[in-house]
Amino acid sequence: ASPRTRAVIARSGISLWLDAPVALLLQRVMRRDNRPLLKTDDPKAVLERLLAQRRAFYAEADLKIESRDAPHEAVVDEILALLSSYLAGQERAGAPARQEQEKS
Repeated sequence: ASPRTRAVIARSGISLWLDAPVALLLQRVMRRDNRPLLKTDDPKAVLERLLAQRRAFYAEADLKIESRDAPHEAVVDEILALLSSYLAGQERAGAPARQEQEKS
């Protein structure tokens, strides 16, 4: 996203980074044929390059969840719990604070 778009998100929303290992991302994106950038002889290398270029922008997110090979419902539940905790913290402190899921 452009700097302007990121600024709008930061001002008016809550951003969430679903971070996942390259192997898992590759497994997921290769299920479909709708990723033109990955239609190469080495899609893993392209994905790694794209992530390296974008990681700093993703790291600006207010919240971060470690995605993994788990039922979607489990990850959604974690997101909702993290979002609830984040919003409660904002109410108490009156100021935004970045937050990551607790590792269990």
